[in-house]
Amino acid sequence: MTNIVEVANTTNYDKFVSVEGNRKISEANVQNIMTSIQTHGVISPIAVRKNRGKLEVYDGQHTLLACRRLQKPVDYIVYNKISDKAMISLNNASKKWSMEDYLNFGVKSGLPDYIYLNKIYQKEKIPLTALVIMYGGAYANRNFKSLEWTACQKDRGNKILSHLNDMQRTYNLK
Repeated sequence: MTNIVEVANTTNYDKFVSVEGNRKISEANVQNIMTSIQTHGVISPIAVRKNRGKLEVYDGQHTLLACRRLQKPVDYIVYNKISDKAMISLNNASKKWSMEDYLNFGVKSGLPDYIYLNKIYQKEKIPLTALVIMYGGAYANRNFKSLEWTACQKDRGNKILSHLNDMQRTYNLK
């Protein structure tokens, strides 16, 4: 059974909205897509889902922005029953999200452990993968990317962070 509801194109860009917590727009990606569109036309539709009368773009936000800037019609496919986890799975399989993209999505989704980690990440400016390990107890990128990560080692993470800060002060490190 297919989840496709509609296939269409439009220049009414205002009917689209971004999914809260989706990846940040990369200007380099938009520019590359614009160049491709100018050379080859639009060759790939964006994927959207309906939400409160708008179409949420869960795959193709860079293509949508490129089409808007070039005033080219955007091709789109409306899918039914696409969850946030399905969106993340798609992005894992195709375009790579950064660890920060997953953190932001977890924060926007209200996941307590991601909110907790984000506060530390914003304050300390330590590489996110290191914090995931320090506070998650092990190398846990897969769990982190599937939004199933937990900060199960908060005491240990705080102790390591304290030692790092002591070393920074003692040896005048940045």
